[in-house]
Amino acid sequence: MRFRNLLVLANFFPDEKNEYFGGIFIKEQLNFLKDHFKTVDVVVPTPYVAELLQGTRHADYKFDNVRVRFPRYINIPYLGFWIPLLQ
Repeated sequence: MRFRNLLVLANFFPDEKNEYFGGIFIKEQLNFLKDHFKTVDVVVPTPYVAELLQGTRHADYKFDNVRVRFPRYINIPYLGFWIPLLQ
């Protein structure tokens, strides 16, 4: 199975220094799975506003054959709940 690739989509994953502990169980599982795949790509979509409010910045990194990416997206809050209350 070393010729196959694995894509992991996660909403939490630790940063390179393991200071952000969200999703540490996923990283521990990948430590065992990475030996069975050629490359493992981890994609962790991160809301841009949440990083600003928390004062964090997740940088992409690589360990062994695992590439971790933190693409940012703009999250527009749903205002449907508040609009009837404002009228």
